Amino acid sequence: MLKWIIWLLRTFGQGYMIPVELLVIDSESMVHKNIYEFSCALSQARRRVVGFDVKFDSETKIAELLILYTANRCLITQVCHLKSEELSC
Repeated sequence: MLKWIIWLLRTFGQGYMIPVELLVIDSESMVHKNIYEFSCALSQARRRVVGFDVKFDSETKIAELLILYTANRCLITQVCHLKSEELSC
């Protein structure tokens, strides 16, 4: 798992900088742990902005990245590292 604290420019009427915790995860157990932490953080947050994105391989059209984010956390999951009979790399 890679972890960074980065600064993003958010524009909601006026631009301002906020720190965002960015996690890149390649382990199924870490995905479950971090989604649980996300849900706990979300229940305590004043602003519950949640985003979701999936990035696909342009040639195979297979999902490569699953991206979840709240106001100050971003979880990037490499789908091919998740164990499932339906997923393959």
